[in-house]
Amino acid sequence: QFESSGWTPLADALKQSQEALSEFDSSENTNLIYVVSDGIETCDGNPVAVAESLSGSNAQPIINIIGFQTDAEAQKQLEEMAQVTGGIFATAKNEEELQEEFERAEEVLRAWEEWKKDALRNVDSQRIEANADILSTKVGWNNRTLQMKVDLDAFLNVVDNLEFITLDQKKELKKRKDEKIESIEKEIKELEDDMKEISKQSIEEAKETVEEKYNKGTAEE
Repeated sequence: QFESSGWTPLADALKQSQEALSEFDSSENTNLIYVVSDGIETCDGNPVAVAESLSGSNAQPIINIIGFQTDAEAQKQLEEMAQVTGGIFATAKNEEELQEEFERAEEVLRAWEEWKKDALRNVDSQRIEANADILSTKVGWNNRTLQMKVDLDAFLNVVDNLEFITLDQKKELKKRKDEKIESIEKEIKELEDDMKEISKQSIEEAKETVEEKYNKGTAEE
């Protein structure tokens, strides 16, 4: 469908790809670029430098490069482009091999996409389970604290009724009891916050691990 003009503007082609992908941030999109070339850069550009810059952009695309009937010089440049971007380099001698390479890469990418979705679903399940465990622990602590408060109030009423303490002593004991209960409740809140932060960090680390493995897998394949 294309008419060859005899030029190979690799660097400019990648610059146009960067513009096209500028709105597709890597945090929400998986971007994939195929560079198919039958020769070396012929338009005074530096495709290796541009490819490296594109790989480090917000889009962070996976850049797979296919040399189509290339000579040794062109293949070397294309391999360097793949190396600096963490992508793969493959060769094709005819239309059939080129199509096979496209299909293979698409199958691998789909497989990694499914793996990533399943892995992130598992991470979300762990988050829900962690939140349930934290809530259960908090309820247990609060119940024990409430029981302690009830027991202390009952004890004060007993010793007061038996006239073992004066009114001032009862007031002082009640004050100390309230301060202790308040201190315990504060510690429970701090422990709850600590557990939530630890859980959040663990979940974020798990998600980062999934992303890293996914990015590495799609690049290597």
